[in-house]
Amino acid sequence: MTYTVQAGDTMYSIARKFSITVAELQQINQLQPYDTLNIGQNLKVSANASAQGEFHLVQRGESLYSIAQKYHSTPQEILQINGLAANTSIFIGQRLRIKTHQGYGNTSGSASGTYTVQRGDSLYAIANRFQTSVQDILNLNGLSKNATLYAGQQLKVPAVTNTGSTQQDLSNYYTVQRGDSLYAIAQKAGTTPQAILQLNGLAANTNIYVGQKLKVPSPGSGTSGSGGSTSGNTGNTPTPPPRPQPNVPAHLTHIQQARALIKVQELNGKAIMGSGLRGAVGRTNHMNPDDLDKVQKCLIQLGLLPGQHSESPAALQRKGGGPIMARSIPQTIAAIQQFQSKYKVDYWTQTPERIAMLGTRQYNSGIVSPNDVTYIVLRDFTQYKVAFPHPYNRGQNVVAEFRNFPISSYNQYYDGISFNGNSQPDLPLNLFTELGLDANLAEAVKYVSAHEGNFDAINSYDKAIFSFGFIQFAGNGGGLGALLGEMKKRQPRLFQEYFVKLGVDVDYTLRNGEVHQGELKVIDLKASNGRFEVKGTDAEKAIRADKVLHGVFIRAGYDLNLIQVQIARAVIGYVRPALGIKLNLPAFNLSNIPITEIINSPLGMAMAIDLTVNQWINKTRELFEKAIVQVAIANRLTSLPLLKTIDERQVVQAINSSAGGDQRIAKRSNSLLNSGLSSTKTGRIA
Repeated sequence: MTYTVQAGDTMYSIARKFSITVAELQQINQLQPYDTLNIGQNLKVSANASAQGEFHLVQRGESLYSIAQKYHSTPQEILQINGLAANTSIFIGQRLRIKTHQGYGNTSGSASGTYTVQRGDSLYAIANRFQTSVQDILNLNGLSKNATLYAGQQLKVPAVTNTGSTQQDLSNYYTVQRGDSLYAIAQKAGTTPQAILQLNGLAANTNIYVGQKLKVPSPGSGTSGSGGSTSGNTGNTPTPPPRPQPNVPAHLTHIQQARALIKVQELNGKAIMGSGLRGAVGRTNHMNPDDLDKVQKCLIQLGLLPGQHSESPAALQRKGGGPIMARSIPQTIAAIQQFQSKYKVDYWTQTPERIAMLGTRQYNSGIVSPNDVTYIVLRDFTQYKVAFPHPYNRGQNVVAEFRNFPISSYNQYYDGISFNGNSQPDLPLNLFTELGLDANLAEAVKYVSAHEGNFDAINSYDKAIFSFGFIQFAGNGGGLGALLGEMKKRQPRLFQEYFVKLGVDVDYTLRNGEVHQGELKVIDLKASNGRFEVKGTDAEKAIRADKVLHGVFIRAGYDLNLIQVQIARAVIGYVRPALGIKLNLPAFNLSNIPITEIINSPLGMAMAIDLTVNQWINKTRELFEKAIVQVAIANRLTSLPLLKTIDERQVVQAINSSAGGDQRIAKRSNSLLNSGLSSTKTGRIA
C-alpha cells in the first residue's frame, strides 16, 4: 500500500494516519531520519504481515520488561520498532507495535521472515545462510551499506524453501531472549542445563546474554534427557521438576527445586568480554579490532552506544582499513566517558579500601584498558531482575530490580547491592495494637514504620554482610538472626514455607521468654568446596553471594504476617529502648526522669522512636534534653509537674532547629511536624 505525500505532510503525521511508527515508515522506505519529504513523493505505508506484527494495549501494572517477555521480545526491540528513545516511559492505554517472531525453534526465520543476529555474525555469513545477497538483506531492512550489526538485532530475511543441511544445522540452535535462564531453555529443549553447557563448551558458572546463540541437543539425540519420543500431542505433558546439578547431593535436590520459584535475570558484560582485552580501547591508537568490538557491545547493551553506529571494526574496514585510531571512534569514546561518569567509575580509585576491592587503581578518562578499573566495572557491572509470584495477588508477579557496585563510603563488597524495596502496604492500626501497643503508641509506630523503609529492602555491601527489612535488621551480630528467630517462633508455618523450604533456617535462643539472638543456617548450592550446609557469618555470606537467596527474603517482605513480625522486633529493639530513656535536666535539679513522663503524645513518641532507630538512645537523649530545657525556659516551666505540660510540638520544633548540618535529623523532624500526628498528651506510657 502506498501514499502520495501532500502539502503539509510530515513523517509523523503520515505514520499516525496509517497507525505505524515513524521508525517503520523510514525503514520500509529506506529513509534516514534527516531525509526530507517532497510533495508528490510515493511512500510505502504498510509492510508484510510478519514485519508489521501486532499491537499491544498497555495495561495497569505492566512494564516494558513484562510486555517483552509476553511476546518473546526485548524492551530494546519494542522501543526501536515504535521509534521511542531508550529512557521512554510507557503509559496505560498506550498502543505499542509488537514484532511477532519465534523465540525457539528454527532460527532461520523461514516461517516468520526474520533472523536474530548472533554474536560473530556478518552480513556475508547471514546472506550465505539464507541463499541471498548482502545487498538484498540491506534493501529488505532499509540499511545503508556501512550498517553495523549487533547481537540480538532482528533482520528480515528471504524465506528459505530448501530443507537441506543448512536448515537442519540451524534447528539445533536457540537464541537467548530477555528473561531466559539456562534452566528455562533446557526445559523447552527437553534437556538439562548441564547438557547445554557441555555442548557449548561453557563453564558451570557461565552467564548467558540476550542474543547469544546456544546449541541445544536435537530431539531424540540421546543427550536431551527426555526419555522418549517428542512426537505427538505434548500439550498436556506436565513440566518436569528441575534436574539436579551434578554437584548437588541427592538429599538437597528438593531445595534446588523449591528455589526454582525465584527467577533471576542477570545482564552484564562477562560473556561479551570472555577472556578479556589484549589492549586499550578509546582515546588511544592502534586498537585491536576484537577489543573494540567487545567494548562496543558492552556499551550497546547498557544503552550508551546506539546499535546502529558506524564505528564497528567491520565498518572501519569498509571505510579504508588501516590501524584503528582514536579519531575514527569519537562516538565510542564519548560512550566510554558517559559510562565512566554515569556509574562513577573513578569512585573505586579514591580510597585504599576500594582499590584493594578491585585490585587496581589504574584509571584513565575515555579509555578501557586490560584489567583497569573501567574494564572491571564494565565487565562485572550487573543489572538484576528477580521475579516470583506475589504471595497474595494470584496471577501477579513481583519483579525487583537492582544492581551491584553501590556507591557508599561503607562499601566493602562491590558485588553487593543496595535495594530500597517496594513493599510498603498501608498497614491497619490493629496490626500494631495486636503487638500490645495502645492506640497512641500504635499510631506513632505506624508512622515511623511507613517512613523508615520498605519491608523488602536489602543491603549486602557493607560490614553487616546482609541486612533486611524496613529498619535494616543487620547480619554479622546485628538483629537479622533474632528477626528470623522471631518469625520462626511466631509464625512457624509461614517460616517453613518462605524460608526452610528454600534452604534458609535459624537456631535461636530465648531470654525471659523472648527471642534473644539467632544464628542463620543456609543450604549453599553454589558451594565449590563441598560444604553445602553453612551457618553463622558463612551463611550470611552465602546469602550475600546468591541473588536467588536475595529473592527469598524479598518475597518474605510481602507477607503481612511476617511484616508484623518485623514490627514486633522493632518494638523490642527500638521502641522499648526509646521509651525507656531517662532524662537528666540539671537546670531544674532533675535526674533520671523517664522520658515518657514528659513526652507521651503520638508526635513526641514518634520523634523519640525515629531518632532511636537512626541515632540510638544516647544521641536521642541528648537531643531531647537540650530541646526540653530550651522550651521549658521559654515558657517558665521550672518543675516536673509543669514540665509534664510542655508543648511537645515545640519540643520537636526545637530538635529541628538544633539539627544544624545534620540533614537526617532536620529532614525527619520536619517530616514529623508536617505529618498530622497529634501532640496532645496521653499521660505516662507504662
